[in-house]
Amino acid sequence: FCPSLADVLQTLDLENEAEMRIDDVPEVTKLRVALAAVLLVQPDVLILDDVDEGLRSDTCDWLEDFLADKTLQSWQIVIMASRDR
Repeated sequence: FCPSLADVLQTLDLENEAEMRIDDVPEVTKLRVALAAVLLVQPDVLILDDVDEGLRSDTCDWLEDFLADKTLQSWQIVIMASRDR
């Protein structure tokens, strides 16, 4: 199972930026765009460094649940560093 583009954009609060050029997107939003890309591509190894920077608390909760649910993703290894969690 791979999350839908619409679900990821909505969860990461990127719906308004979906049609924008990446150069026109604020820096903090670019981090969420990069996270969306990784979640949609689902590489074998996922390394996230301070991923909760710039994310709302409910989005961090969703991400934790998503990463913990083996039925929702295909990566074999997840390494995540966070200062807040």
